[in-house]
Amino acid sequence: MPISICSAVLSPFAPRKSSGSGNDRRPWSELPRFILATLMAFGVAVPWGIVTIVAIEKPVKQIVGKPNVDYLQVRSDGTPVIHTYNYYSGLDAYRFVDGKQASPSEIEKWKDDQWLEGAWLFSGMSDEDLQYRLSWRERLMYFQLDTAMIYYLVYDGRPDGHAYFAAYNSRSKALLGYLGTTGFTAEKPAIEQQFRIDGRRSSWRVALVSHLTNSHVLPNQRISRPSNLPKSSVYLLSGDAVWHVDLKQLSAEKIAEFPDAMNITLAPPPPGTMFGDESRVADRLLVRMKTSVEIIDSDGQRLGHWTLPVEARGKDLRHWYDLGDGKVLTTYLRRMVGNHLELELLWLDSSGQIERRQTIEESQGGLDPDEVWTIAPAIPMPAVLTAMFLAEAPEIRGPDYSSDFAKVVAIFWPALSIVYVLSAALALLAYRRQRRYALPWAGAWAVFVLLLGVPGWLAYRWHRRWSVLMPCAECHHAAPRDREHCVVCGAMFAPPSLTGAEVFG
Repeated sequence: MPISICSAVLSPFAPRKSSGSGNDRRPWSELPRFILATLMAFGVAVPWGIVTIVAIEKPVKQIVGKPNVDYLQVRSDGTPVIHTYNYYSGLDAYRFVDGKQASPSEIEKWKDDQWLEGAWLFSGMSDEDLQYRLSWRERLMYFQLDTAMIYYLVYDGRPDGHAYFAAYNSRSKALLGYLGTTGFTAEKPAIEQQFRIDGRRSSWRVALVSHLTNSHVLPNQRISRPSNLPKSSVYLLSGDAVWHVDLKQLSAEKIAEFPDAMNITLAPPPPGTMFGDESRVADRLLVRMKTSVEIIDSDGQRLGHWTLPVEARGKDLRHWYDLGDGKVLTTYLRRMVGNHLELELLWLDSSGQIERRQTIEESQGGLDPDEVWTIAPAIPMPAVLTAMFLAEAPEIRGPDYSSDFAKVVAIFWPALSIVYVLSAALALLAYRRQRRYALPWAGAWAVFVLLLGVPGWLAYRWHRRWSVLMPCAECHHAAPRDREHCVVCGAMFAPPSLTGAEVFG
């Protein structure tokens, strides 16, 4: 039925049947057949992929999968360790940054240890991020302090944008007013009275800190609790200043100014702070700038300053740990190779000078080998797999490009090679079949199957009705009987023998 429908659609474009050998070599004579076969190939590929993934994904993960994921964590004494978690078994393992495995006795002692919390400091937005247009929902931030009042932070989504707060009665849904830099007003504040959100520096969501949107996370247990900030307090990075917005008092106050500020986040507590202690010291804020990081209290008082090393500027600081006495441990991503992140650890003193450094690898991110072994059978199409590899292969950075690229290729080539070799074998079969039936464009059909693999081969076999092959009476070779002459020796086929049931006019 699908072949009949597609043939009917493409019949106006089908080449006229040629007399004689049937080998029509007119330009574009096979184009309608190529179009039909391409549609059929992708039509076959979709259900093939779904069924294959459902059937083999779990067994493949069990056989060749590497479900281990690494997390950098820091003990209360400032010692960094790499925590490895296995998603299948649920087992945990730890190793030090020098590669030495932690002993069971050491791990047992760490169970009651107060691990340090970390923060993430962004470096700014890329050109690709700036081209991404936020949806309406992504430009709203929702706050509700009690059952009567609802507040929305509304952002226009532009790279050089603005935002304001709108207050509503949750029961009547009535609009009560707006809150901008000049305070609470009944009318929507003018542009110059709104909070300026410089989207060219960072995402607007990392320019905001509040009790409802930021929390403290205990790494070794992967649990969190809200910050100690008042529920009504919102700290907003607007331009080069940090603003404190009090939703209960409906007021806005500029508490500190920072040139080229890009990111504001909840500062990790100092060592010795109990995770569940609600009476602990008030939370502090970290402000990331192009060349430095500062820590301030909730009133904007500066508590510390670190000048960032040149190599860490312009990069996301994936971890920021407070080691006490003004010292910090931070990391940035050097490069990603396959499913491994290569991180540079920097120990900084109170001024930002590097005291120590260490390079580590985390098994996390990118395409895992088990995913490749699932994707390859599910999409056995070399052209599509190659495009996916080029699109999904992690970005290679660093001076030793050839070595890094070799690591990436080592992850993908076994599974992909099987698909490529199989497709090459099917392409050879397609070429030989096309020649055996004396049909045109044998080389083009071979390339078609080589690019589209198994679905391409099935589409090639199903896209047309194939003639019956019968031995020639003269040369005894099997030849297609859709023409009058043998394609091998050129002899004319004998007419069919009479059976006595013929009717002659």
